[in-house]
Amino acid sequence: MQPDPGFTVITLPGESDAYVAPRIRSDLESALGTEAPLVVDLTQATFIDSTIVGVLLEGLANCERLERPLLLLLPDDAAPEVHRLFEITGLSSLLPVVRSWDEAASRLVG
Repeated sequence: MQPDPGFTVITLPGESDAYVAPRIRSDLESALGTEAPLVVDLTQATFIDSTIVGVLLEGLANCERLERPLLLLLPDDAAPEVHRLFEITGLSSLLPVVRSWDEAASRLVG
């Protein structure tokens, strides 16, 4: 399933590190200006460094403050390195992770 047009989607393709952090932070801030639920799509991510983790946690805090839903899409077939980062750091318990667009839709709409 593809994303619902009612979602604001920020995609992190390939490697995301300190170099792209300002763009991701800006994308998150822009997304907060809309009413649509926010999904950060990690389907194509191959690497995420600690700077990006900080940006995602900051984005989650901003969403919570504004009472806006935010989900991270991390399918089972996403890069093992990204899954490992979430497991080792415990991010799965801090960030709202879903495995599919269907799961995202049910959590955001339901």
